[in-house]
Amino acid sequence: MARPDRLAALIGAAAMLAAACFGAAQAETLDDAVAAYRAGDYATARQGFLDAAGRGDAYAEFALGTMYEKGLGVLQNDARAARWFRRSAEQGNAYAQNNLGVLYRDGRGVRQNFVYAARWLRRAAEQGNAHAQNNLANLYLAGRGVPPDYREAAAWYRSAAEQGFVHSQYNFAVMLRHGRGIPPDRAEAATWFRRAAGQGHVPAMVNLGNMYRRGEGIDRNPSEAANWYRAAADKGDPRAQTALGAMYRDGEGVAGDPVEAARWFRRAAEQGKGGAQVFLAFMYEAGKGVGRDPVEAHKWYAVALSRAESLTPTMRAYALEARARLERRMRTGELDRARRLAHNWEPRTAADRVR
Repeated sequence: MARPDRLAALIGAAAMLAAACFGAAQAETLDDAVAAYRAGDYATARQGFLDAAGRGDAYAEFALGTMYEKGLGVLQNDARAARWFRRSAEQGNAYAQNNLGVLYRDGRGVRQNFVYAARWLRRAAEQGNAHAQNNLANLYLAGRGVPPDYREAAAWYRSAAEQGFVHSQYNFAVMLRHGRGIPPDRAEAATWFRRAAGQGHVPAMVNLGNMYRRGEGIDRNPSEAANWYRAAADKGDPRAQTALGAMYRDGEGVAGDPVEAARWFRRAAEQGKGGAQVFLAFMYEAGKGVGRDPVEAHKWYAVALSRAESLTPTMRAYALEARARLERRMRTGELDRARRLAHNWEPRTAADRVR
């Protein structure tokens, strides 16, 4: 869905178009509505958009749909949003076509219908709307409303990616990396991951870090891998935090630093990353980067094993053995405390973690 700031820019362009198509007086009305919208005076904006919509202006209809979809100056109402989007979409407005397609996809304001979703998204995508191209590609990938077709998905992702749409840049890179619907090309995949990462896309940063760390499609460069992991880790990504912790633990791409390693493992472990929980448990067991603490070590092994589906078979076997090894050395009181801590543990998000 269009953001309010994008809507204001879009309607501003529409006001200039109205001057040529409908006359200056009508254009001024739409200009006033846009100005009111930008000022947060949604009641005035709505009336101006209603006046323009009454004259059949597709952009005003789209604006009204967005106001109802977002609940801006009106009670949020997906059904009314869908009606306004439909009126605009039937006049060929690509933004409204995309938004109506999304409502059909999600079953909001209309009965969920993937066929109708694909139909409206295609109309917008064929006009070059990058959001619609990405959304249509997602439907082809999942086989919803259209037959599953990786080739079609890759083609639409590429179209949107070339327009700078960050999610499509990432998705297209993934398809290139794994050869889905397109011949595999890991060097090209790295290029698209880099473009998405440059726009702040966190999973792209992680994937680019992995490719630099392994020398996959690009020259192996652990230092550059650590830079990308750090960028994603600072944004709270537990995969990147785990990888960065391992690099500090092993002195790979960065100077070895067990304290830093433990700090990053803890941040990922608190978010529920099983591998990081096992690594942190070991550091408490061995006293590396943190004080030796069998209670904390046992707790983290137990927490990781309680979410064993997130562990590789090798890591699960190691955690089971390590926990049993600790239990043979721990006093009854220590073991009871460790089990209680593990039982009461709850994951934290990146937003609410202790800083």
